[in-house]
Amino acid sequence: MRVLGILVLLCSPVTGKPAQVAQIREQTLKFIRELDNKWIVAHAMLGVAVPLKNSNVTTGETIKLHCEIGGTPNPILHWTHNGEIIQGDMMINFEEKLSNRGKESTETGITASTLTIPCAQFSDAGKYSCVGFNGHTTIESNAMILVDGNTVGCKPEAETAPIITQWTETRAENIGNTVTLVCRSDKPATWTWTFDEQPIRQGGRYQIMEAGDLIIHNLEFADLGAYYCTATNENGKATAETFLHITRSHS
Repeated sequence: MRVLGILVLLCSPVTGKPAQVAQIREQTLKFIRELDNKWIVAHAMLGVAVPLKNSNVTTGETIKLHCEIGGTPNPILHWTHNGEIIQGDMMINFEEKLSNRGKESTETGITASTLTIPCAQFSDAGKYSCVGFNGHTTIESNAMILVDGNTVGCKPEAETAPIITQWTETRAENIGNTVTLVCRSDKPATWTWTFDEQPIRQGGRYQIMEAGDLIIHNLEFADLGAYYCTATNENGKATAETFLHITRSHS
């Protein structure tokens, strides 16, 4: 019951002020330290692979920010604007960690994320942070966005194709283990994954989650390679690529 309760808490969307997620983060730390093996604990680290850049935009333009953060364990990402959390969730790796409990795992990789804000207004100016957290450490990349120009009205938002907001850029995991390849979008979508130019079918070693993630059980060396996730709705689709490396035991 304790594990189930923590999982329910961790799988809730992250919204609001940073103080509101402090309890979730503390529960995450305790839970991850119980699940992670000694190798992961000893090698836990994070680094910014692709940092944010300061920029100036004109009112009415689209703000698009991209960052990549990697490490061990591979991080989850969320975004803040002037300290307020505006995008991100905590739904990464917990099913994987439970599946790999008692095994040697690597959990090393890079996570990428994009934040898109259409029709920039003066209120969108300020400090944006892409924050990576893996249960052991936190790191962030920051940028100042300036918005200038004349006040403009924004057209009503039209229904649009999904935008993939977070995905696994690269990932390494030990043979025989379970791995999660993350793919998330800004709106509900139908998800498909392909590998070696073939569609991946739900069932057996593969689980395609409602939120978009692909879980692969009992990894084999033949699983090494590029995977493509696609989010589709009636207005279009978006695709992201990830590369999976298969590794051996650290012993």
